[in-house]
Amino acid sequence: MTDAQMLAADEDLMQLSGRMLASTEQGQWEQMGEQQDALSVLLDRLRAGEGTQLRPAAVMAAKHRLIEDILALQKATLDLALPWRASIAAMRGSAGSAKKVAHAYRAVLTTF
Repeated sequence: MTDAQMLAADEDLMQLSGRMLASTEQGQWEQMGEQQDALSVLLDRLRAGEGTQLRPAAVMAAKHRLIEDILALQKATLDLALPWRASIAAMRGSAGSAKKVAHAYRAVLTTF
């Protein structure tokens, strides 16, 4: 992967991270899932193409700035998504508990 291709892929990653944040802010969870799949593909492409070659300092500085932006976007996304995920887990637990209680009461009511 050339320097320009690597930076373009990092730019794509930053733009995708921005779209993921927007999807999270809007509660568009299905779209967010699709974007996570695209993120995985893009990360695989970057890992495979970057190699271990030395890059010019200017290229690495640009890459560093992009990575900082990407990480900030991903942190903001996680800050929004993790509480939502926890609330879903709590609701699922509550629904499971409610089913158990209803089942237990049915069992008690049918024995009388």
